[in-house]
Amino acid sequence: PAGGVLSRMMMVWRKKKKYMLCMVMVALGCRFLYTDDEETKEELDQTTEKPGTCEFHISGIGSVFLDHPVSTEHGCVADQEETPCEQDDSEHVHVWDRVRRPLQLHGYTPMQAVGKEKPINNMFKKDNAARQRIAVGYDQYGLNQFLSDLIPVKRRLPDVRSGWCRDMARLVTRLPKTSVIITVHNEAMSVLLRAVNSVIQTTPAELLEEIIIVDDASDMEHLGKGFDSRFKDFSNVKVLRIPKRIGFLSSRNKGALISSAPVIIFLDSNIECTQGWVEPLLARIAQDRSAVVSPNMDSIDQDTFEYVTADYDAVGGFSWNLMYEWINIGDDVLNKQRNPEEPIPTPNLPGGNFAIDKEFFKLLGQHDQVMDTLGFDNLELSIKSWTCGGRVEILPCSHVGHISRSFEAMPEAMMLNISMRTAEVLLDEYKVFFQDRIGVEGFDIGETSTRKTIRKQLGCRPFSWYVENVYRTLFIPAQSLATGEVRNPWSALCIESGVTSDHFNQPVKLFPCNNMGGHQYWMFSKMGEIRRDEACLDFAGDGERVILYPCHGGGGNQRWVLDHSRRRVRHQITRMCLTVSGDETHAVPLPDPDTQNARYLVLSDCQEQNLKQDWIWFWVKNRY
Repeated sequence: PAGGVLSRMMMVWRKKKKYMLCMVMVALGCRFLYTDDEETKEELDQTTEKPGTCEFHISGIGSVFLDHPVSTEHGCVADQEETPCEQDDSEHVHVWDRVRRPLQLHGYTPMQAVGKEKPINNMFKKDNAARQRIAVGYDQYGLNQFLSDLIPVKRRLPDVRSGWCRDMARLVTRLPKTSVIITVHNEAMSVLLRAVNSVIQTTPAELLEEIIIVDDASDMEHLGKGFDSRFKDFSNVKVLRIPKRIGFLSSRNKGALISSAPVIIFLDSNIECTQGWVEPLLARIAQDRSAVVSPNMDSIDQDTFEYVTADYDAVGGFSWNLMYEWINIGDDVLNKQRNPEEPIPTPNLPGGNFAIDKEFFKLLGQHDQVMDTLGFDNLELSIKSWTCGGRVEILPCSHVGHISRSFEAMPEAMMLNISMRTAEVLLDEYKVFFQDRIGVEGFDIGETSTRKTIRKQLGCRPFSWYVENVYRTLFIPAQSLATGEVRNPWSALCIESGVTSDHFNQPVKLFPCNNMGGHQYWMFSKMGEIRRDEACLDFAGDGERVILYPCHGGGGNQRWVLDHSRRRVRHQITRMCLTVSGDETHAVPLPDPDTQNARYLVLSDCQEQNLKQDWIWFWVKNRY
C-alpha cells in the first residue's frame, strides 16, 4: 500500500509540476512584495544612504557617501558592523552613547566658483566730513566704517582653497543641514549685512536650514525694527530680539535653543565666508558628532577690508594666565597626516567661530552663561569638549575671514574674573598655577557647582588627562626650580616684559617690583631656561642687552646657571652674569624708554661685590 501511495504521488507530480512550481513562485513573490510596512520604514530610518550610494572612508574627509568608489583601495563599508568602543572604566565618557548615531544626510548642489575679488577703491576724497566719519567708525566699531559702507554688502570673495581641498569637496555628495547663529550687539550695518550675505551666497541652499541673528539688546537706530525688513526676501533668516542685555554667550545659548538643524555653526558678526567654507565643517561632524571644528580664520584688514589668507602652521594654546596664544603643531600630529590640509587637532579653539553637533552642545551644558563676553568661551568649551568625550580641530580647507577690531573687547578686571571662573571649574588641582601667576584673590566668580556637576554627570576626564594627552607641550610650573619675581635688592627693580610676538627680539627692561606677578612672573626650568609660557630670556652676543626670544628647548643662548647662595644668574656659554644697566645711582626713577634713566637687563663680567648683579627669586620649589 505504501508503494501504491508513493506511485500515485509521483504521477500527480509529473502531471501538475508546472502548476505547483508556479504556486511556489507566487507565494515567494508575495512574501517579498508584502513585507511589513513598519519594518521597512524602520530600516529606512536607520540608514542614510540613497539608492546607488555607499559609505567610503576618504583621507582628509572621513566617512562620506558617494555614488561610486574613488579607487580600488576605497572599499564600501556601509554593510560592515560598527566597531564597538573599548570599555575602559577609568576613561569611559558616557556622552559617547548619546552622539554615536549617524546624522541624516542630504544631497546638495555645490555652489559655483567665482572669479577674483575686485580691488577695493579706497582712493576716496578724504575731506573733513570723511575724516570725521572715519574717526567715528573707529570709535564706535574699531574699524573703518566709512570705507566699509562703500563696499557692496554682496561682494564675493575669491575661492582661496587649495586644489587638494577642492578635489576633496567634489567627493562629498551628502551632508547634514546646519543652523548658522550670529550674535549681534551694536554692529556696523554694512559689516553685519556682508556677514549674513556671505553665508547665504556661499552655503548650498539644501544645507542651510536657517540663519538666526540674535540681537542682544542693541540700542543703535540702524539695528531697530527696520533691520528685520532687510531680509524679507529670505524666508530662512530669523531675527531673535533680546529686550535686555544678557551677554554674548547667553545670546548664543538662546539662538541654539530655537535652532532646528542638527548642526550649529556659531559665527561672529564681523566675518565674511568664502567659497566652500561650510562643506568641510559639516563633513567632519557627519563623520564624528563629538568633533568641535573651527574654520581656518583668515584676516580682513580693519583699515582696507582686504582679505588676507592665514597660514595654518600653528594651533591654539594658552598660557597659565589663561590667555590665548598660538603654538606650533606637534610632530606627532604632523607625522600622522598624509596631507597638511587634513583636520588638525588643537588644544584650544582659535576664537568663537566653530561648528558643533546640537545634541553634543546641549550635553556639554552649552556655554557657561556667567562668562558673558568674548575671549574665554573658546577655552572653556575646548577643555570641556576634549575631556568629556569629544575633540577640537581646525579645518584648513574651510576659510572664514575675520575683522580684528582696534579696541580692547573688555576691561582687564572682567577678563581676570572670567579666567578665575574657568580655572575653578575646569583646571582641578592645576588651578594653583593660575593663581600664583595672577597673584590676586578675592574675586566673586559666581556659583560654580552646576558646572562642576555637569562634568561629574558626564564622567569627564580630569584636567591632568588633558595635559598628558592633548596639550603635551604645556609647560608645568611644578617642574620649575624657582618661580615668581626676579628682584635686584640694590635697585628694587624686577625683570619685566610681556611675552607676545611683539616683545620678541626686544631688550628686556627692569621696572619697580609690584608683588603682583603678571609681567614680572618668571620660571626657572630644569633645562636652565628663564621663561614665562613660551618666551625665554636669550643672549645672542649682539651687544650687551638680554632679549626675549621664543623658547626652543635647545639650551645654548637660553641656558642659565642659578647660584642661589651667591645671588648670581650666569649665562652658561659666555660665563657672564645678569646685571642691572646704568650708573651707580641708588635713586632709580621710573624707567622711561625715551630717557637715559631706563634700566635694562644686560650681561657683564661677574664681580663678587657688584650689587647690580644680586638677584633674589621667589622660591617655590617644594610648594606644589
